[in-house]
Amino acid sequence: MVDSANIGQTAEEVERGNKRILRLPESAEEGRILGGRTAIEASLIVGIAETADRTEPDVATVRKRQEIALEEYAKHKGIWMDYARIEATWEGVEGRGGQRSGI
Repeated sequence: MVDSANIGQTAEEVERGNKRILRLPESAEEGRILGGRTAIEASLIVGIAETADRTEPDVATVRKRQEIALEEYAKHKGIWMDYARIEATWEGVEGRGGQRSGI
C-alpha cells in the first residue's frame, strides 16, 4: 500500500507550487494541478508504481501494478467506484424507462 500521509504531503506541495512532478510536460503539470488534489495524488501513485521495479521490461505488468495501486488508494480514500455495483444498479434502472446513452 502507498504511504497515504506522504502522498498527501507531497500533493500539497505540488498544489502550492513548491514541488513539481517531472514525468510529464509542463502543460500536463498545469492540467494536473487544475484537476485538483486527487489528480495530483493519482499521478504520484502511478509514478511510484511505475518506478517500483525498474528492471520490469513488460509494460503490461507495470500498468497492472499501477492499476492495483490506484484501486487500493481510491478504496482507502473512499472514492472507489465499483464497476460491478454500477452495472447492477444500472440494470435496475434500465427496465424503468432508463436508456443507455453509450457513455
